[in-house]
Amino acid sequence: MCGAYASLAAADQYDRRIIIVNKSSFAIVEVYASNVGQSRWDYDMLRGGTLSSGDSIIADIDDGTGYCRYDLLAIMKDGTRVTEYNVNACVTEQWTIWD
Repeated sequence: MCGAYASLAAADQYDRRIIIVNKSSFAIVEVYASNVGQSRWDYDMLRGGTLSSGDSIIADIDDGTGYCRYDLLAIMKDGTRVTEYNVNACVTEQWTIWD
């Protein structure tokens, strides 16, 4: 098996779901995840909903590319943007957003 395909097959065994926890004072109105090889954000995982302070969701950020590393973006109700870069979604179980 070619090295690139072996790496992709090995990466596919991982669960890329992350619990997103809002511990900030504001509701989160948008959440995005994009693999580090992409130059734009993928779709809003809240799909028009909100994540209130104290709430959490389980987000499946697997985009089918085999990547484990993702950039994460949360946009708060007050317009604040919280970004976490190069998160290893194959081992990281939770992203907590604080003030």
